[in-house]
Amino acid sequence: MSKSNMIYLEGDFIEDYNGIIYDVKGFEHPPNKVVAYPRYIPDPNGDRRRGNIKYRKIYDLNERYEFLRKRLKKYIVYDPIFDTYVPEIPVEDLLRHYNPRETLLKLLSESRSLNRVLSDIISLVNYIIEYSGISYDNIGLSGSYMVDLYRPDSDIDLVIYGDETSKAVIKGLYEMYEDGVIRRYSLDELHSLYRFRKAYKISFEEFKYIESRKPFQGIFHNKEFYIRFLRSLEKYHKYGYLKYHNLGRLHITAYVTDDSESIYTPCKYRVEVLSSNPSYEIDLKKPFYVVSFRGRYTYSAFKGECIEAEGKLEEVYRDDEVIQYRLLLGESYSDYLRIVRYNEYQSHNI
Repeated sequence: MSKSNMIYLEGDFIEDYNGIIYDVKGFEHPPNKVVAYPRYIPDPNGDRRRGNIKYRKIYDLNERYEFLRKRLKKYIVYDPIFDTYVPEIPVEDLLRHYNPRETLLKLLSESRSLNRVLSDIISLVNYIIEYSGISYDNIGLSGSYMVDLYRPDSDIDLVIYGDETSKAVIKGLYEMYEDGVIRRYSLDELHSLYRFRKAYKISFEEFKYIESRKPFQGIFHNKEFYIRFLRSLEKYHKYGYLKYHNLGRLHITAYVTDDSESIYTPCKYRVEVLSSNPSYEIDLKKPFYVVSFRGRYTYSAFKGECIEAEGKLEEVYRDDEVIQYRLLLGESYSDYLRIVRYNEYQSHNI
């Protein structure tokens, strides 16, 4: 398959001819380009090595954009579909496309000769298979392991593909916690996660409440793991099917009416807006969603809960008609989502 005909998914990595490795973001990619952010960059002072080349990991979104502006400004383009500037990497500049499923299958074929770190990954995967009943074809290994830049303390990043398999894995994970196969974050580990994510827009107690309910992250054999869930491919829109228009920042208090897509990437919550500031002229009779491509917002609120959130408000168009609105979270450290107790909401609105 030619590079222009490849399918690039969330969880995939790409590498350009400069040796820069990017993580693919989302599913809507312009023709012959891939929306992706630099993740591992060659650096003589880096703390990771592949062959004779040292690499440094960059995770902070601001740092990623700063690197692009200094080194690869041509990749930051205004995209009229997204109505914003995004990094789009031409496929002609790509040396390699990394696929999580292929990575895991290769690891499984080499299982007899693996070191302890890689053996732990296979062990976790086998437990997930055992408890959920899914097949190896529905699971992949992403992150530093996929590009051979892992360290002994690297966390395990897994990807689950498909709606029904995702639900089966979630059910299996709860049983794995009950049986002691995996464990939740400790209080100290949650404090570290809070600082790492710079989640200071909400209190630590609020952060702990949200994160402690998530079954897809925790500790296995003293290693952190995180599992990303992707819907069946046909559920995602291709580039250009929808068009987005930025209306600016918005703060809302809202009631969650549907959380059925909160587990996936992107996570999506259908909400009924109870109050907003500033007050935009939007048609609240149309569907309103809170959406994010960042894992930190996945499975953060449940149907029937009241939330407070702040992010970028967008009109979503189909054939030049606004069909819905979405509050997009994750592009700024000013974005946040918190659970609001009903009596707390009432006290704010007396």
